[in-house]
Amino acid sequence: MGTSVGTTYFPQNVTLKPFVSNSKSDFGNGKKVNVAVSDIRQNKVLIGRRGNGLTEFAAIENNQDLEKLVKSNVEEILKNKGFVNSDDSKKLLKVSLLNLKYKSLYGFFTIGSRVDSDIKIEVENKVNKEILYKNTYASSLEKRHFIAPLAGVNEENINLAFQESLIKIATDEDLMKVLKD
Repeated sequence: MGTSVGTTYFPQNVTLKPFVSNSKSDFGNGKKVNVAVSDIRQNKVLIGRRGNGLTEFAAIENNQDLEKLVKSNVEEILKNKGFVNSDDSKKLLKVSLLNLKYKSLYGFFTIGSRVDSDIKIEVENKVNKEILYKNTYASSLEKRHFIAPLAGVNEENINLAFQESLIKIATDEDLMKVLKD
């Protein structure tokens, strides 16, 4: 068990590199959308702690500007669907990063890890402030390991959960219809 816990004593800084593949279309037909992103997590740096499921040890952190990262990804999703990002749009797509958490789990002969990612969106009519649509895109990824996961495994799992929340935004047909109307 010594080697399985050894890596958990070292802090880890993860880099988020979400890849959202959505095919290009002209669905949005050049419709303007204004995108605003806020990171409302309590701790903007700490994602979780490495551990053996019973005890938490070193921090897993991210020092990127996640508001900027999420905004560029959402804008790319919309661009690929035929929308145009513009401040003078009548619709505001408000995107809030609610949660990005890593937790180590203990199991029978295994150590687990769980990553949760939650992103909330609201489409607001900028003229009368009416909320036209809202949804939360939750993603969870749980894995079991015989030893404490190495840094690369943690980073991959955090990226997969985060990316899945963005993919859910990209594939939300109701959201796209509201933005187009």
